[in-house]
Amino acid sequence: MSSNFRFFIVLAILIASAFPALGLTEEPNCEAVFPRVKTNLNETALTKLKMRFPMDEARGELPSDSPWGGLTRWMIGQTDSAVIVRKLLASLLPSVSRDIRRDAKNAAYKKLWGQAINYDELVHAAIVEPLLVRALAEDFKVPLTNNTIVHAGVQHTYGYLFSVLQTSFGYKRSRWVKGEIETGFDFSAGTLGPFPEGGTLFSNVTYFLGKIAFKDEPKKLRELEIHAKYVSKNLKAFDFSKVKPLRLKETVTVSDLRGQVRTVVIRTDIVPYFTPNGSSRSLLIYSVDDPLHGGSRLITGFPVAKDPRAFLNLDAPETATSLGENRPIATHYNAFVEGVTNQIVSGRREISP
Repeated sequence: MSSNFRFFIVLAILIASAFPALGLTEEPNCEAVFPRVKTNLNETALTKLKMRFPMDEARGELPSDSPWGGLTRWMIGQTDSAVIVRKLLASLLPSVSRDIRRDAKNAAYKKLWGQAINYDELVHAAIVEPLLVRALAEDFKVPLTNNTIVHAGVQHTYGYLFSVLQTSFGYKRSRWVKGEIETGFDFSAGTLGPFPEGGTLFSNVTYFLGKIAFKDEPKKLRELEIHAKYVSKNLKAFDFSKVKPLRLKETVTVSDLRGQVRTVVIRTDIVPYFTPNGSSRSLLIYSVDDPLHGGSRLITGFPVAKDPRAFLNLDAPETATSLGENRPIATHYNAFVEGVTNQIVSGRREISP
């Protein structure tokens, strides 16, 4: 028996074994089990997944963590093959798998993201299991360096849905499943989630964060509009002139691995919510303008508990001394910037609207 034939037998057994656990006894038909509807995954299918993979309170999970945490741990326990994980995702979460394939074709949006490190510096562990990282990178058609240096957009959207790393701030997926950002900016529920009524998670997040981070860059804004095929109509109609962020700019001059000197600008935008809710009052958007990678790139975005002035500590006497020239600068929020990450460099720090 050939190795290829054995592989497909194992794959068929693994996929088939997933469906009895969901209460299905007949040969699985993905279209029948997960009908295609406007909201991407209907309530019946989602309910089945939540019943099969409920929240694990012992792991600090909340209702919004179901089915993601349990489903991810189950998949990791079934196989060490990224190919099989991709097949399981396509069977169990067909709308998410479909959206990933759609986003994989959007080269322009993928280029609007920089690089991230798949490692939590506080917990000292991988944020997303390497097996899931490989599977998503393959589906998304993006490069991967030793399961560590990853495409920031894939990692911080779809990747975080499948993170099972417990942190003091909760699970990384919470930004996309709890709805705080959506409520904060008066969007309908799910707009920036894994099952949006319109668009895809990656495209919607790229568009929303990009319209703010690239607000002074007409070329980037045009890219966002031209390639917005899978962006929600609600986001396209959103009045971004109402958004009033404060920006911390950190400018450094560094060398790359080839000794080429370049100027890099690290940008932290703190955007106050229209409607503070839950435990957060603002959205943080982290981006990097690096000529090594063609200019500005998004890194991440997530809720923070303070308003912009409080987060940036602008009213504290010591803040004035932290701004200006020759200030110590480092990357944060898992960003990877060649010549800057994993060290502290001297540069200029300033606040701008």
